[in-house]
Amino acid sequence: MRANAVYVLLYASGIYGLVLWPPIHGAVAAIAEPLRVAVAPAIGPLPLLVRCALALIAFDALAYWVHRAAHASPVLWRIHRIHHSDPNLGPMTTFRFHVLEIAWRMAVQFLPLYILGIAAALPRGVYAALLVFNVLAHSDLRWTFGLLGRTIVSPAYHATHHRAESAANFGMFFVVWDAWFGTRA
Repeated sequence: MRANAVYVLLYASGIYGLVLWPPIHGAVAAIAEPLRVAVAPAIGPLPLLVRCALALIAFDALAYWVHRAAHASPVLWRIHRIHHSDPNLGPMTTFRFHVLEIAWRMAVQFLPLYILGIAAALPRGVYAALLVFNVLAHSDLRWTFGLLGRTIVSPAYHATHHRAESAANFGMFFVVWDAWFGTRA
């Protein structure tokens, strides 16, 4: 429990944002700019809401692959296993990540926001909603979300991933990736 409190304090204090975000933002912006320019003719005319939906889908697809890689690669697993070392799955597990994992997840997952030109356009409320969703997913509740749970990751769905430490249920928001790529438990 004390370890979780340290991770929560690091997250809540803003240290990750102050230390990690400037260099990651610079690197991601530099990588994304030529890609953004290349897709701008096709993406630029789309309404912001459509670009946000595309970004969420791309963000979640990358989150799936990043999470799956963290379990498949011995090097990445050494970093990711900190998240799985919490003996009691709960809301505080959401914040239990090695600083290197936070950095590489930021870099990979935020790339679509830059490519689609919406990184600066998203209100902080969107990020807060994503955080609340992740806290709920780690809450060790038996909630399945009923029919919606066939599309959206529920607490019960994600708890299966943590309990088994299996090669299953890697989805962050949408369960479709696990279904498509054969990793749904």
